[in-house]
Amino acid sequence: MLLRRTALVLSLWCQAGGDRGVDTSTWGAAWSESDFVCLKEEGNAFVIIEAFRRSSSVLVEARQTVVNARQAGFDDVQLYHFPDKAQDPALQIGETLDFFGSVAGNSTLWIDVEGPQFWQQANCSANVLFLASMLSAARDRLGTDKVGIYTSLSQWQPIMCNSTAFANETLWRPHYDGKADNSDWHDHSIGPFGGWESAAIKQYNGTASSCGMNVDLDWRFGV
Repeated sequence: MLLRRTALVLSLWCQAGGDRGVDTSTWGAAWSESDFVCLKEEGNAFVIIEAFRRSSSVLVEARQTVVNARQAGFDDVQLYHFPDKAQDPALQIGETLDFFGSVAGNSTLWIDVEGPQFWQQANCSANVLFLASMLSAARDRLGTDKVGIYTSLSQWQPIMCNSTAFANETLWRPHYDGKADNSDWHDHSIGPFGGWESAAIKQYNGTASSCGMNVDLDWRFGV
């Protein structure tokens, strides 16, 4: 079984030309350093951790989780922010970045654009302006190459009316087809959308289990 699993991982590497990672939105307590040691031994090169959730503000447990991930040897620890449309866009980005501070280091921050019910429905123009303000605030703190958007066609269309205003932003997209490649990108219900020609990361499996933890599986494409 181990040899078969190793062969599968090597096949994915050769196929996609990138590296593996995981992301999580599961909290209650911080993940331990040993949890991340296990994830690293599983062959993961990066982790993306939910840092802010609408109606909950910053996720306190996540800060120690970031610390433990770095102590376990993960140099690439990223964060994602699930916006609260009821709060000022720039202030909530500041809240996230201030809370994680030096612990986050040079982390990339992803803005999670999904859940039309959490955005201003039937007002895509207002949503575009709101997201633009968030991205601007994040870029002012982190730089252009450390900010990105997580979304899919099924979410981008109703929230942003398929706006192409953010086509130059880095895209992280979900599609749970179990394939660490872009073979699905031109499927009718998948893409392209929003003016993006490709994605930097694909979340190809959701609610998986790795090292006894609930995670999503990601593939970062080689440049």
